[in-house]
Amino acid sequence: MEEVAVAAMTGSPSMELVERLIKPTGVAESPDGTYFIVAGITEASGGKSDMNIAKIAATDGEIIWEMNHEAESGAETVAFTSDGGFIIGGYLDNETDAIEVYFKSSGQVDGENAKPFIAKISAADAEGSSAPSSFEWTYTCSDAENYGSAKAIRIDSSDNVYAVIGHGAIVKLDDAGEEVWKTDEYYPKT
Repeated sequence: MEEVAVAAMTGSPSMELVERLIKPTGVAESPDGTYFIVAGITEASGGKSDMNIAKIAATDGEIIWEMNHEAESGAETVAFTSDGGFIIGGYLDNETDAIEVYFKSSGQVDGENAKPFIAKISAADAEGSSAPSSFEWTYTCSDAENYGSAKAIRIDSSDNVYAVIGHGAIVKLDDAGEEVWKTDEYYPKT
C-alpha cells in the first residue's frame, strides 16, 4: 500500500487540518460489523510518526472515532479477541529524543531504536462511539536483539496472543498481556 497525502481527515471534529502522510498497514472487521484500521501517520513536513487506530462504518467508510498514540510509534497489525476487544501490534521508538526508526523497502520497521509494542483495546472501547483514552494493557519487548516491530498477531480461543516480533522471534502473551514465553532464536532457522 502506498502512502497517501491528505489535507484533512473527516468524521473526527478533533482533527486539525494539517497535511499528513498516512500509511495504513492493517484492517480487521469487528463483531459489530465496523472496521478497525491501524496505521502510521507522519506529518508531511517530515515530523514525527504516530500510531493511529480508526474505527470506521462499513456502510459509508465514515470515521466513527480515531485514536493517536502520540509517541514515535506506528501500528502494523490488528486482531480481535473473543470478548470483542482487539489487539494491535507495532513499534515504539526506544529513544524519545531521537528519530532513528527506518523502514525497509517492504515497509517493515528496521532500526535499533524501534521496540516491538503490543496493546489491547477493551471491548467497551471497541464498541463505543468515542475514541478510547488509554489501552487496557500494553507489552513492550525490551530485548536488544528483538528490535523492530510486532507483526502477524494471532489470538487463540483463550485470548492468548502470539506475535512475530523483531526480526523473527515469537512471543506468547496471556490474556492480560503478560509474557508467557519468547523464543530467543529467529525463524526460520538456517
